[in-house]
Amino acid sequence: MNRIPSEAQKLLEETWLFFGQYHAYYLSDMTHLEFPWKKARKDLPPEAASTEPILLEDMRLLVEEKLEEIECEHPAYEPVMIQILQDAFSEEPTKTVNRGEVRGWLESLFT
Repeated sequence: MNRIPSEAQKLLEETWLFFGQYHAYYLSDMTHLEFPWKKARKDLPPEAASTEPILLEDMRLLVEEKLEEIECEHPAYEPVMIQILQDAFSEEPTKTVNRGEVRGWLESLFT
C-alpha cells in the first residue's frame, strides 16, 4: 500500500470500516437499487447479463444525491439553513462564513 497516496489510503480504510461488514451479495444488491445501475440495464431482467456501462455522470449525480441526504439529516442543517435564509432577506447578515468553517462542517458529517 506504499504506492497509494495517503489520502486514497484513508478513503479506502474508511470505506472498508463502513462496508467491510457486509457480504458481497448484499453490497451487490445495494448497488442494484440505485438509478445508475437501473438506467444502464434499461428493461433487462435481473438475471440477464449486460455489458452496458454505467455512466460517470450518473455516478456523479448519485453521489450528489447521497451527500444531500446526509447533509439534510445532519442536526445542524435546519438551524444553519434558517439562518442563511434570514440573512438572505435581511440588510445585514448576522454572521459571515470564515475560512475553513465549511470544510470543518463537511468533515464533521463523516466523523
